[in-house]
Amino acid sequence: MKKLLYISGILTFFVLMSFMYVDFFSSMTKVDYIDGSKTLKFTTKMNTSHISDAIKINPNTAGFEAEVKNM
Repeated sequence: MKKLLYISGILTFFVLMSFMYVDFFSSMTKVDYIDGSKTLKFTTKMNTSHISDAIKINPNTAGFEAEVKNM
């Protein structure tokens, strides 16, 4: 009986954990090799709201684009 209560308690815990809110972050990076100059070119796509949270600048201002280009 104790074993059954223990297992059901653990399962209940995992079920309740599945309803927690978790922030999801994603990005996409593309790497190109340029034969002529033998260099790598990196292109990254990210969510602007996550970047604005990291650098603490409103994404609707002109300073946001300038700050992102300086990164």
